Amino acid sequence: MFKFILGPLTGYALGVSMWETALLTVIGMMLTTLLLTLGRQFVFTYFIKKKKRIHISSKKRKIIKFWQRYGAVGVFFLTPLIFSPPLGTLIVLSFREKAKNILLGMTLSAVLWGTILTLLVYEFNSWILSWIP
Repeated sequence: MFKFILGPLTGYALGVSMWETALLTVIGMMLTTLLLTLGRQFVFTYFIKKKKRIHISSKKRKIIKFWQRYGAVGVFFLTPLIFSPPLGTLIVLSFREKAKNILLGMTLSAVLWGTILTLLVYEFNSWILSWIP
C-alpha cells in the first residue's frame, strides 16, 4: 500500500498474472486513499492541525509552490511515482480538495501508473530485476 512500485515487483516475484498484479496494485493505492479521505476528520484532528502562527518550512514552501503551479492534477499524477499514496492524499487533503475529486483523481492516476509499471516489470523483468540486490 505504501510503496506503489513494490506491487508490480511483488506480483511478478510471486508469479501472479500481469493483469491481476495491476489490479491489486491499484486496489492497494485506492485503499490507502479511501481510508485517509473517509477518515478526513481524524486526519485533520491528528495530522493537519490549525496553528495560530504558521511556520512555513522550506519543505512546506516547496509543496505550496508545487500546488500553485500544478494543483490537484499534478499531485494526482505524481503520487504513485514520487509522493507515495499516503503522502499524496495528505497533500491534497491539506488543500481542502473535495473527497469526490480526490477519489476520482487518485483512481485515474492509480490505473494509469499501475498499468504502466506492471507492464514495465513484466516486459522488462530481467533488466529491472538485475538492479535489485
